[in-house]
Amino acid sequence: MKLIVRAALVLLLPACGAVKLVPPNELPGGAKPQNLGFEQGTYAGSLPNGWVIARGSGGGSPDDYRYEVDSEVKYSSKSSLRISLAAPIVNKHGGLAQCLNTPQPGQRIRLSGHLRSEGIEGWGGSLWIQASSADGKSVGFQNMNGRTVTGSSDWSKHSVEITPGESAARLCFGVFLNGKGRLWADELVLDNGK
Repeated sequence: MKLIVRAALVLLLPACGAVKLVPPNELPGGAKPQNLGFEQGTYAGSLPNGWVIARGSGGGSPDDYRYEVDSEVKYSSKSSLRISLAAPIVNKHGGLAQCLNTPQPGQRIRLSGHLRSEGIEGWGGSLWIQASSADGKSVGFQNMNGRTVTGSSDWSKHSVEITPGESAARLCFGVFLNGKGRLWADELVLDNGK
């Protein structure tokens, strides 16, 4: 069963750590993810509908990276997300996120999708997923640490997953780039990993 999410929260996304929610944002129960193929209500060169910029401690400012809908390079359908470094910085990251109320604590949740890279130098590109308690503390986090997308590569499928504990109240997920180069993402799926 696919869980589909609605975006709504600005996040912090350290390359190898947890995401800090800044500030909490209540979503209606049963909120579903939105625009996981980066195509709904978007146009070339814009931020995809339903997605927010992930930012915070350890990351760069929102202006350090460009986030665009790309109708030329895509895995399927009309468009994909492209993230690229816009400022001459080192060891900073930039990404997009969506959040929702945790659908069911104790149920495994997987984020999968297709990634493509061009000239990525640095830590790399990654999918990520995090569960947080009602007070914003991380109670589960997973990114592609040790298997990030680097260099130049064609489209390939990747996934991350977590099983939120009983204290989980929010689930956030997304894609980020740490380093130079360009990262594309397309056809993300949020499901229970079956």
